[in-house]
Amino acid sequence: MKKSIAIIITLFLLIGLCSVSISAEDKTVIVGETVFCDAGDQVTVAIEISENVGFCSLVLRISYDEEALTLVSLTNKASGMTFTKQPEDPYDSGSKYLWDCLSPYSTTGEFAILAFAVADSAENGCYNISIEVVESYTLSG
Repeated sequence: MKKSIAIIITLFLLIGLCSVSISAEDKTVIVGETVFCDAGDQVTVAIEISENVGFCSLVLRISYDEEALTLVSLTNKASGMTFTKQPEDPYDSGSKYLWDCLSPYSTTGEFAILAFAVADSAENGCYNISIEVVESYTLSG
């Protein structure tokens, strides 16, 4: 019998972007969604961006329970930006992904889609996916 599992995106991020031209009150907000699934399922989680003050480079750390979840893919939905997975750091948990472009990215809406495989052995419960802004930069105006 399949077990019901809730995957909750935990967000540690109201992004204060580093630039002389942006005031401390300006914040870009990245949010995820709550998804319900069963053990053995594959689930997608959309990451949305709002109140975007514009950035040229963004490094996100994505962490999750690796015994219950496996990141199958990360789809870039940020038109005009490229992204790459950063090398693993044995002293740092989670995987880091870099988005960058030559001019400020100030679009709002769907930013990326994460696809996870839920382990057949996953227990019934909530599994947090943490998305943390490690670095962000703008072009100073």
